[in-house]
Amino acid sequence: MEFEQAWLSYKQREVPAQWADIHMICTDRKGRITEHAAAELQTAFAKITGKEPVLCLEPPTKEMRGCILLKQTNGLKEGGYHLFEKEGALMIEASDEGGLLYGCL
Repeated sequence: MEFEQAWLSYKQREVPAQWADIHMICTDRKGRITEHAAAELQTAFAKITGKEPVLCLEPPTKEMRGCILLKQTNGLKEGGYHLFEKEGALMIEASDEGGLLYGCL
């Protein structure tokens, strides 16, 4: 077992109906930590739901519905994040990459 598997353990389970439309994970921020956070979220979602969303390391160009969007914003403390739904998308907003990582986990 690798060290990260000691706490990142994902088991397939029944999930809320609103998760059925999730098909893409996007981010508007480039960076190593953000990219790893998005990839870990993709892995977790696939293992829990049985379907793997597309990973797109740029903002969605069309409809946001069905996306999980990692977005940089101002006004949050370092490491802080805000989770909410907007126009059928799950938004994870943070002012820095650490906050985006925490929001994904």
